[in-house]
Amino acid sequence: MKVNKICILEHDILGPGRRIGIWFQGCSLGCKGCIVPELWKDEGTTFTPEELFTAISPYKVEGVTLSGGEPFQQSREELLKFLKLLRDNRLGTWVYTGYTLQELLEKDFYRHIALIDVLVEGRYIEELDDGKPWRGSSNQRILLFSNRYTNAIVPEKRTLQIEITDSNILVLGIPPKGFLKELKNSLGSVGISVRL
Repeated sequence: MKVNKICILEHDILGPGRRIGIWFQGCSLGCKGCIVPELWKDEGTTFTPEELFTAISPYKVEGVTLSGGEPFQQSREELLKFLKLLRDNRLGTWVYTGYTLQELLEKDFYRHIALIDVLVEGRYIEELDDGKPWRGSSNQRILLFSNRYTNAIVPEKRTLQIEITDSNILVLGIPPKGFLKELKNSLGSVGISVRL
């Protein structure tokens, strides 16, 4: 599996509670207005399911959020093994995909779906971005496949987490419409170059 980033999500960023976010590399869907088009390319750090699980094991979290890129464009068998490792270790699984549930079933991802607690499904449609938490646009459905998150309290609005390192500013979560452009312009006004 090809991974771009592994981060701790502190509070209700992409699912409830403190979570680990894993961004897979590679996506051929090409949604207009995608906030991470740099993840479309088929590159990144390669992990086996066991290596990826070992990388996240030291962290005390409620669950794991898989995003991308596109999780379902990773190796089918490796993704299945990783989801089994998460389930066997009682970690909640929250998965973002640009595919609809129907498309995943047509592609025979039944065994994968059986290991997922929540699936946020459907292409991102920029014109339908209504600012609601935990999804990018109003056509996307948040589907519960277990009772694990039945009582989760949905935040009133989207929350973001921003991490600043020596060489990067990383925005985690689903930003409000226009946020990234505004951030780029604001930083540009003080002489900081931003590449989106």
